[in-house]
Amino acid sequence: MKNEDATAATLTIDQAADLVHAGTIQDGSGGGGLSLVKDGTGTLTLGGTSTYTGTTQVIGGCLILGQAAASPDNGLTTSVAADAGFGFDPAGLSDAEIETIVNNVAWDADSDLVFTVDDPNSEAVSADLSGFGGSTIVLKGDGTLDLTGATLPPGLTFEMPDRGTIVGGGAGEIVVDSITTGPGSVSGLQVTIAFTAAGDVDAYASDTLLSGSWSLVKSSIASSPDVVEDNVSADARFYVLVPAGSGNPYP
Repeated sequence: MKNEDATAATLTIDQAADLVHAGTIQDGSGGGGLSLVKDGTGTLTLGGTSTYTGTTQVIGGCLILGQAAASPDNGLTTSVAADAGFGFDPAGLSDAEIETIVNNVAWDADSDLVFTVDDPNSEAVSADLSGFGGSTIVLKGDGTLDLTGATLPPGLTFEMPDRGTIVGGGAGEIVVDSITTGPGSVSGLQVTIAFTAAGDVDAYASDTLLSGSWSLVKSSIASSPDVVEDNVSADARFYVLVPAGSGNPYP
């Protein structure tokens, strides 16, 4: 894709579906620069080489780089809006390349840093990502992302919408400190689960251990306050705590 005009132009890709573009995005022979805007709810993966000289704006959905050359200036003129995502297929970039781009991008405080890993693959990222100015690290795909060697800013939330696994970096590390019961406010029991976690958690509960019987009882709970379920009438009650947004563990 190229701009053949003599004046600057903007290429806006607004799509709901997930797309992969393996070609080049570039200025044309007419002399006009080209800028890229990613909009819509879908994920756009750039696998080719980009040489356009305009800006890159992610205002909706997610923009993924399949290789460092897909960003023409190592992210220096890239901005990511609130509720939008920008990131990498870590199989195609080195830690140094990821680190450079992450620390160059202008992140909104509510934006996402996204990695894509599909099962059965496992990818390790050991970059210094302390320049990430957003709020959430998202793993797309059902593979494993290992952040054990990465340096992360504090206070992040981790999301695995496709039931992938993030290890290290504080992601997914949930420790149940205690489970106590007392009289319910109306009837039955009140169950209190005290826990420690790097980010918010969702609590699922079931009266049996069967898959398909679990339901979300509390969402996006921080380590303080605790998870509290009131007026529990079941003879037996089971709980699972998972990182917020990662989905039902036993659908």
